[in-house]
Amino acid sequence: MDKKLSEAIIKTLAYSDIFDFPLNPQELYEYLEGYPLDSPKLISPELINNVPQIDFLDGLFFLKGREEIVSLRREKQKWTKQKKAIAQKVAQKLGLIPWIKMIAVTGGVAAGNAEEDHDIDLLFITASGRLWLSRLLEKISTELMGIRRHPGNHAGEKAKNKVCPNMYLDSQNLKLPHHDLFTAREIAQMKPILNRDQTYEKFLTSNSWMKEWLPNWWGNKLKMKSEKLKIKRRKTQSPATGRQSSVLNFFEHLAKKLQLNYMSSKRTTETITETLLMFHPDDQRRKTIKKYRQKLHSLGLTPTQCNLN
Repeated sequence: MDKKLSEAIIKTLAYSDIFDFPLNPQELYEYLEGYPLDSPKLISPELINNVPQIDFLDGLFFLKGREEIVSLRREKQKWTKQKKAIAQKVAQKLGLIPWIKMIAVTGGVAAGNAEEDHDIDLLFITASGRLWLSRLLEKISTELMGIRRHPGNHAGEKAKNKVCPNMYLDSQNLKLPHHDLFTAREIAQMKPILNRDQTYEKFLTSNSWMKEWLPNWWGNKLKMKSEKLKIKRRKTQSPATGRQSSVLNFFEHLAKKLQLNYMSSKRTTETITETLLMFHPDDQRRKTIKKYRQKLHSLGLTPTQCNLN
């Protein structure tokens, strides 16, 4: 077997091993790090004969000696299904907010790796110039529904099945700032539960950098969605008149001012720009990449350059 392919397989399973998550053949093909394959059929159980560092059980690949994570994945499926259903109901209600263009489930729930007492991470994309107004209305709505996770409640009964909106993007700038393996995997795993005006497809197209990390996922999923974006155009809402736009701009400015004032005493490692809000106080990205590097080192492999800026 090609040495580079063998290393790509080990690296891909090593990354998923951080989350105690074995991969089925299709997932291993799509998430294969930096190595394009002509067909998913090339990923088969026979690989274990050529790559001694991996094993295969009950339709799942994993690193040698990690058989216990196979049953863990099975156990987590029911929690994932339950939390996805909750997220879908929340999205249906938040869809009444006209400036929310996309809602996607991210994190462990999106990956099919949810813990029973964990929350549900959500990503929002809003209409251009309506990021802060959309977030304010979303926050009020989820608070009234009693479904929003509060700061400090990272796990346990207070976080269980609550939604955690941790990223908001303005549709005028959909390119994410970090171009590394962690971000590429998060994008590939996310599950859109509301998608207006082909926003999900536009989001993927704006993040074409990820094809360097996940070429098979890109080829398998994005080509199809790019074609859809080219040939299928939904009717969009009529733009606001000058007077309506001025009124909405006033409320957008007010919503931004109110929320920034509220956040001022609580800021930690959040990212806040004109078109992006990222609420990751624990900075999971850096922690994951650090663990990934350590795991590869233990396996005698050199990680692909991961930007941590």
